[in-house]
Amino acid sequence: AYVHFTRANVLAEAGDLRGAEQQYLIAAELKPNGGSWTTLAEIYERQGRLNDAIQARQHAAELADSPYLALLSLGYDYLDAHRPKDALNAFDRALANVPTQPIVAVDKSFYANLAHGRAVGWSALGDVPRAITFEEETVRLTPDRSDDWLLLAQLYDSQRRTADAQKARERAATAVRDPSQH
Repeated sequence: AYVHFTRANVLAEAGDLRGAEQQYLIAAELKPNGGSWTTLAEIYERQGRLNDAIQARQHAAELADSPYLALLSLGYDYLDAHRPKDALNAFDRALANVPTQPIVAVDKSFYANLAHGRAVGWSALGDVPRAITFEEETVRLTPDRSDDWLLLAQLYDSQRRTADAQKARERAATAVRDPSQH
C-alpha cells in the first residue's frame, strides 16, 4: 500500500491525476485508511469531480480515528454541491467528533471554519438570522479574514442592518484577504 501511495504522490505532483487516482485507489484497497481517501478526495476536487470527492471524504471520515477534520471538509464539499442540509449534518458530526482529550489541541481556525460553513449552510436554507449568528462567531474567532467580514456584511444587508453592514465592510478593508480559507 505504501508503494502505491508514494507512486500516487509522485504522479499527482507530475500532473498525472488519472494515474494518481488509480494508485490511491489501489493503496486504499490494500490498506484502508483515512489518509488515502482524503488525498483521493483532493484529487477528485482538482478534477472537478465533486460527487466522487464527497464519497471519498465519507470513506475518510468512516476510517479516521478522529474524523472531525474529514467531516469539516465533507461539509464544505456538500456546500459546493448545493446540498446545505447535508453540509449542516456533516458540520454537526464534525463538532461531535472533536477530540476531548487535553493532549489534542484543536486549532481555533477549525471552529471558525465550522462556524463559517454553518453560516453559509443556513444562509442557503434561507435562515439568515441563524447564518448571522454563526458568521459573527466566525469573525470573533478569526477577525483577520476579510472574506468572513464581507459575508457578514452581505448577511446584515439582507436584514436591512445597514450600519452593521458598513462596519463589517470597514473591518474587511483592514483584514487579510485569504482565498484559501476553509
